[in-house]
Amino acid sequence: AIDENTEQLEAETQAYIHAVEEEKDKERRLRKALSINAGIHNGELPPGQRKENELVQNTIQSFQHEIMSLETACQEHEKELTNLNQLINEQSRISETLSLQEESLLLEYNILEKDAKVFEDIHHQLAQQCLSAERERSHLSHVRLHSTLFDIFVDEKGVRYPLINNLRLSHRPKK
Repeated sequence: AIDENTEQLEAETQAYIHAVEEEKDKERRLRKALSINAGIHNGELPPGQRKENELVQNTIQSFQHEIMSLETACQEHEKELTNLNQLINEQSRISETLSLQEESLLLEYNILEKDAKVFEDIHHQLAQQCLSAERERSHLSHVRLHSTLFDIFVDEKGVRYPLINNLRLSHRPKK
């Protein structure tokens, strides 16, 4: 949209410049014709031509006024065109900055996704190790360590006292 407006303003500016040149050319021809006419009459105009001369002078003044207003409009359009070009340049810089930031953000997002996948794998491994340790603890809780450490063998051949693992008991067991 800015490009279209810029092109339109440039076209209008060229049209105004062309119109100004045409009006200046008309003014030069009128001045030349008036100077020739004034030279013919040696500065003295007949009464009928005085009105024509006033009419020509009024026409020249109106053309000059229109030329000045066209020049002013042309200058305003040139200022607006300069301002629009500055805005286009600023938007280009902003666009480049945003593109760089977007690329950086996407790169960081990809790195974060990779880290999340690694974290998920580690979490799964640790959960499996915890589950394995809990199963082992559960199995160990069912084992009676005090009975598995000793092989108790009662021998009835002892003299007065029974033997356990070839050791004599100091007391007799209750029967």
